[in-house]
Amino acid sequence: MSAIAEVRITNRTRSVAKYAGWRNPHKPAYFAAMRVRLVKIDIMNLSNDESPSQNDNAQNDNVTPQRNNPLHGVTLQQILTELVDYFGWEELGNRISIRCFTQDASIQSSLKFLRKTPWAREKVESLYGFVLREKARQKRQLKTKS
Repeated sequence: MSAIAEVRITNRTRSVAKYAGWRNPHKPAYFAAMRVRLVKIDIMNLSNDESPSQNDNAQNDNVTPQRNNPLHGVTLQQILTELVDYFGWEELGNRISIRCFTQDASIQSSLKFLRKTPWAREKVESLYGFVLREKARQKRQLKTKS
C-alpha cells in the first residue's frame, strides 16, 4: 500500500466511521477493523483514478459559482474600500473598535492587520454583509416608491 493511502486513512478515520455507523470509536479493535475496510476502499479508488494531471483539470472544470455567498470573488481590499466609502474612517472605527481604523487609518495598514487577525476580518466581513443588505433594502424601497 502506498503512503498516500495511509494518509487518507488516518485523516478521515473518524468521519468515515461515523458515516458508516460503526460503533465505539475508542477501542483499538474498532480502528483495526475499520482500517481494513478503508484500505479496501482506498485501493479500489486508487486503481480507478485517472492520472493526477487529468484529475486536477477535472476538478477545475467542475467549479460552480457560489450564488448565496456575497463574499465570493470579492477581495479584502474591495471590501475595505467599499466600507470606507460608505461609512468613512471615523464611523468605521466607531462601529468596529480596531486601532487600525481609529489611529493613522489607511487601506494598506488595515489590510495588513486584517489578513493577520481572523476575528477582525470576520467583523469586517459581517459589516460588509450588513452594508450589502442595507443597499439592497434601499434599492427595493426606491423601486416601490416609483
